Amino acid sequence: MKSGSRSKLIITCLLLPALLALLSGCTTIGPNTIARDRFDYSTGLATSWQRQMLLNIVKMRYFDTPVFLDVTSVINSYTLQREVNLGLTFKQGAENSQTLGGKGIYSDRPTISYVPLMGDKFTKSLLTPTKPETIFTLIQVGWRADLLMRITIKSINGIYNEGSRGREQPVSDMRFSSLIQAFRRIQLSNAVGMKMGKTEDGKTPLLFFRREVPEETQKDILYVRETLRLDPEAEEFHLRFGPISRNDKEVALLTRSMLEVLVAISSGIEVPQEHLEMNRAAPAPPDIGLEPLIRIRSGEEEPKDAMVAIPYRNHWFWIEDTDLDSKKLFTFLIFLFNLTETGDTINAPLVTIPAG
Repeated sequence: MKSGSRSKLIITCLLLPALLALLSGCTTIGPNTIARDRFDYSTGLATSWQRQMLLNIVKMRYFDTPVFLDVTSVINSYTLQREVNLGLTFKQGAENSQTLGGKGIYSDRPTISYVPLMGDKFTKSLLTPTKPETIFTLIQVGWRADLLMRITIKSINGIYNEGSRGREQPVSDMRFSSLIQAFRRIQLSNAVGMKMGKTEDGKTPLLFFRREVPEETQKDILYVRETLRLDPEAEEFHLRFGPISRNDKEVALLTRSMLEVLVAISSGIEVPQEHLEMNRAAPAPPDIGLEPLIRIRSGEEEPKDAMVAIPYRNHWFWIEDTDLDSKKLFTFLIFLFNLTETGDTINAPLVTIPAG
C-alpha cells in the first residue's frame, strides 16, 4: 500500500471516532434538568421564606417596618449548540494537510420575578384577627391545641393570655395556661370538635365535647366548662369572636391578627444587652414563668448549626437546629402566614431579575 493511502486511512480512523462522539452528544438536555432544578429551586424558595420571616420577626422587636417579597415565577431557559468542522486534504507526494475543528456553546438563563406583598387586601390580612373557626378547624385536623391557642388567642371568655392587655395592665391570667393544656389533653382523646350549624342568620360555628370519653378526659372537660362558665348540660356551644361571652352557651375568642402574632413571637428574641440599654429594641416582657413561644438566639458571630439565621444590625439572629419546639412552631408560623395572606399582586410593581 502506498504511503499516501496509508496516511489517509490512519487519519480517517483517528478523526471519525471524534466526529461520531461529538454528534452522538447532540441530544436534548431539557428532561435531565427537571429533577435537579425542581429540587434546587424548591429548596431555595423554602430557605428564602424562612430567612424573610425571621428577619421580619426581628424587625418587629426593633419597631422596624416589615417587608414581604414574594416570588411569582421562575423561568429557566437552556441553550446548547454544537458545531464540528472536519476536513482532509491529500496531494501527491509528501505534501498533505488535515483540519479538525469543534465549537460548543452552553447557557443557563433563569429569570425570577418578585413582587412586594402590599395593597389593601394584604394590609387587611395582617391587621384582621384570625377567625375562631379557623383556629378550631386546625385543632380538629391535628395541630397542637396548646401551642396554637397560645400563639393566636388573646382571651377566651375573658381569660387573658400573656401579653394581651398591654404593659400597663395586669399580666395574663394563670388559668389561661391550665386551660389550653386541658384543651390539648382533650384533643389527644379526640373529645373536642367543631361543626357548622344553621341559624336564622345563616351558618355559625359550633364547638362540642364528646360524652363517651375516659374518666381523665371527663375531668378535663368539666374543668373547661367550669373555668369558661359554660352550661354543664349543653351539648353544643356557639363559637364567636369577642372579648366576653353573652351567655353560658357561647365561647368567645378574642383572637390575634397576623401582625400581633409576629409581635408576640418577637418577644422571645434574645436581644443584645447593648441594644436594650440604648433603647433600640423593645424590652423583654415580664417573666411570668412561661417559656418563649420561639427561642431566637443572637450573637456577634454567624452560628455554625442553625435551622435559619439572618444578619441584622451587626449581629446574627438564629433558631437552633436542635431546638425542635422552636423549629416546629416557626414552620407553623410560615404556614399560618400563607393561610392568611391575601395580597393583591395584580397591580403591584413587578421586579424581574435575570439571574444568569
